[in-house]
Amino acid sequence: MRAAALAPFLGLDLPALRERAPATIVVTGSKGKGTAAVYASAALAANGLRVGTLTSPGLRTNRERIRVDGDAIAPGDYRALIARVAAALEEGRDVLSQDGYLAPTGLFTLAAARHFLDTRCDAWVLEAGMGGASDEVSLFAPGVLVLTPVFAEHIGIIGDTVSDIARDKLGAAGPETRAVLTLRQPHPEV
Repeated sequence: MRAAALAPFLGLDLPALRERAPATIVVTGSKGKGTAAVYASAALAANGLRVGTLTSPGLRTNRERIRVDGDAIAPGDYRALIARVAAALEEGRDVLSQDGYLAPTGLFTLAAARHFLDTRCDAWVLEAGMGGASDEVSLFAPGVLVLTPVFAEHIGIIGDTVSDIARDKLGAAGPETRAVLTLRQPHPEV
């Protein structure tokens, strides 16, 4: 995964983060991920934690995708973070050119992780992009994985059936991850 190759250039030690990461919730599924991520963040904040939240897309600006305690990253901090990501991409150009495509959601995931470490967040809530195992959020060891309703989307990209898609989305979980699943689907897809 290209994101794993880029992480060290951003000062992200993925093995150490998997062992000693802040409390991390990954939200995946087809619909309702952003809402679930915002509610999870609010619940953690209500318990006195400093919470970093990654969602997508932003409503008015990409800065809204990276939040700490509900506030979008400040414009100056965002510019500095983007400059740091650009420098990491340049520094790792030779390694990265061999590892395939890195989608913008992957860049935002790594940028958010860097920002959450820099701002000393106690807990992270990461909304997956398209998948789970195939998404950059799988680089982090979530304590909790929230699975919102799963539908027949991205067929042929992350799976050929709804069951395959659900399996990929659940693949962001690690062996110690607790899962919160949507019990009742409004449609019989899953």
